[in-house]
Order: sequence, then C-alpha cells, then structure tokens
Amino acid sequence: MKNKYLLILLALMLIFACSKSTSSNDDDEPTTPTTPTTPTTPGGGDTPETPGFNGSDSVFNFTKLDEDGKELSKDATQWYGVLDKTTGLMWEVKTNDDGLHDKDNYYKWYDSNTETNGGYAGSNSQSNPLDCTQEFVDTVNAVNYLGYNDWRMPTLEELRSIVDYAKSNPAIDTDYFPYTESTMFWTSYNFAEDNFKAWYIYFDYGGKGNNNNLLGYNAKNSGCKVRLVRGGQ
Repeated sequence: MKNKYLLILLALMLIFACSKSTSSNDDDEPTTPTTPTTPTTPGGGDTPETPGFNGSDSVFNFTKLDEDGKELSKDATQWYGVLDKTTGLMWEVKTNDDGLHDKDNYYKWYDSNTETNGGYAGSNSQSNPLDCTQEFVDTVNAVNYLGYNDWRMPTLEELRSIVDYAKSNPAIDTDYFPYTESTMFWTSYNFAEDNFKAWYIYFDYGGKGNNNNLLGYNAKNSGCKVRLVRGGQ
C-alpha cells in the first residue's frame, strides 16, 4: 500500500513539472510583428483631383441656365448661361447671332482701375466702345444678363477652372459652352513684369498654346476673346 501511494505522488509531481515547462515556453514564444498599414487620404482612395483639371464627370458639375438665370435640365437645347456647381461660378455662354455675346467678337484689354491695371489701363476705342473689355462688361451689366448686373472679367484661376484637359480644339465641354473658339481668352490679370500686357488662357489643346503653354500674356492692345463670369471672390 505504501508503494502505491509513492507511485501516485511521483506521477503527480511529473505532471506538475511538464505543465510548468509548457507554460514557460508559451510565454517566451516571440510574437509576429504587425505590418503597418499604408496611410490614405481622408475618406480613402487616391488624392483628389484639382477641380476642373481632368475633364471627368466627377470633377465638372455644370448646369444650364435659362435667360432668367434659372436652372434647366441637362437635355435642354436652348440655354443662355452655365452654373459650375463645383466652384459656384456662373459663366457667360457665347452665341452665333452677331449679338452682344457673339463668338466672333474680339476685345482689347482695358481696365481704368489704377489699383488693378498695373499702371497702364490699355486701349479704350472711342469709335467702337465694345472693342474693349471694360465697356463690354458695363454693357452686359446694363442689360441685366441672366438677371444679374455684377458680371466681370474672370481671374486666371477662374478661367482655367473650366479648361477640359481631356478635350481639344477647343479644350472645353462644348455640350455646355458652344461656339467656343480655339483661341486666347482674356483674364482680369495684368502682367506684372510688363504693364502693357495682360494674361490669357488658350483654349486650344488642353494646355497647348503659345510656347506649348496653357496660359500666356499678350499686349493689352491686342484682340482676344472674352468669357464673363460672376460669383466667387
């Protein structure tokens, strides 16, 4: 009987020793490091595109407007202006009727405001006032185009925002901006290095203008097209 108790005691001691050894090995087992996750932009996905720069439907958000500035359906066949809901800017639409907004009209750059003209106003033609940008702006505001009288020349950034880099000749969505010539359109910006010149955007090949640039500068007495804008700023 005594030997039987000794055998049981030895068996219990052996079981206790094996259990301790196994527990020790588990504690010392090295853990596999977690692979760090790659940072993403807010909301996930790729870095957002700059509005108005790649010509995709997800960037441009144009709406046609009637003669009173009210929104129309995208299927409308007659419209008088365009609202860009991405930027909040309202744009002039060109026509082909020999009227005030005709696509063939050219303008010399003129700004009588000494705070913005760089020290040289440009050319104000007395024989035909509508040959200059300031008189064109004043005339459009006088007739309350689309129900508004705060139309103005666009800044360089504003005009560049409707350039469609996926299109060419012209580099703009003609489903919303018909009768757009593939040529230079004035901005409101004076050229700082030479106040006899002003900046333009070239609506040709989505970035190919003089010297293969989207933008450039021209003599203020030169003729360029104009597309007026309101809102923003």
